[in-house]
Amino acid sequence: MDKDTTQKIGATIAVIGGAIMLIDILPGIIKIISFGIIGFEDSFLFNQQKLEIAIGIAIWGFMIMSGIPIIIYEGFKYLKNLIIEKLYEIKEIIDQKRSTIRG
Repeated sequence: MDKDTTQKIGATIAVIGGAIMLIDILPGIIKIISFGIIGFEDSFLFNQQKLEIAIGIAIWGFMIMSGIPIIIYEGFKYLKNLIIEKLYEIKEIIDQKRSTIRG
């Protein structure tokens, strides 16, 4: 998956999460205007779980959009290659030690 596609998918998820968040907060904002802070607190407590899910969706969307999974994937790929490279170096050292012991 290329970076452009990943950004589009991430942006879509972020927008969906943001929309859910906005829809969730909106009744609270309307209640603040109508009844003050108490109204918002009631609305917030009632919708807290949905709000957390929406924030989570938005955060994951922004993460995907910014390419964090690609960075993590590339990082693991680099780490794997580095470990394999070091293992080959260790194997070569062991082989050299064996040949000097035998020779």
